[in-house]
Amino acid sequence: VRKYFYYRCDTIGCPAKGKSTRAKVIMEAAYAFLDNHPLKTVEGYQHYAAEMAKLAAVKDKEAEKVLKSLQTQRRFAETRVVDIKELLQSEDDAVLKREYKNDLKTQLEKVKDLDGKISKLKTERVNGNDAVVAIGDFIELFQNIANLIRKIDSMADLDFIMRKLF
Repeated sequence: VRKYFYYRCDTIGCPAKGKSTRAKVIMEAAYAFLDNHPLKTVEGYQHYAAEMAKLAAVKDKEAEKVLKSLQTQRRFAETRVVDIKELLQSEDDAVLKREYKNDLKTQLEKVKDLDGKISKLKTERVNGNDAVVAIGDFIELFQNIANLIRKIDSMADLDFIMRKLF
C-alpha cells in the first residue's frame, strides 16, 4: 500500500488557500533551496542559539515543576517512614507490627525510587544546559543539511525539521 503525503496552505489571503500539493514536490523545492542557500551563517547560528535558549528555558521551567513535585512526594514518604518507625516502637501487637513493617518497607522503597528520579532529573537539567552546539559544529552540520535531510525516512520527523528550518 502506497501512502502519499500532501501539504495544504491555510494562510488567509493566499491564492493557494485550501489547495494542496504533494509533499514530494514541496520537499524537492526545499532541498533545492537548501543546496543553493546554505544556512551556515553567523546570523543563522545566532537565530539557532536564541531558539535553543528559549527552548531550554521552557524545558527548565517544566523540569523545575516536576522536581518540586518529586521533592514534595519524597518529603511525604520520609515523614511516613518516621511515623511508621515510631508506631513500630510503641506497638505491642505482633500482627500490626508485621503490617507496619511491610508498610515501612514500601515507604523506604518509595523514598529510594524518588531519590533516583530526583537525581536523574537534576543530572538531565545540568546536561540540558549544554545543548547549544558551538558555531564550528553548527556550520559543519549545516554545510550539508540538504543531504542529511534527504536521508530521513519518517514523515513526522521530516515535517518537524522542515518547520523549524523554514
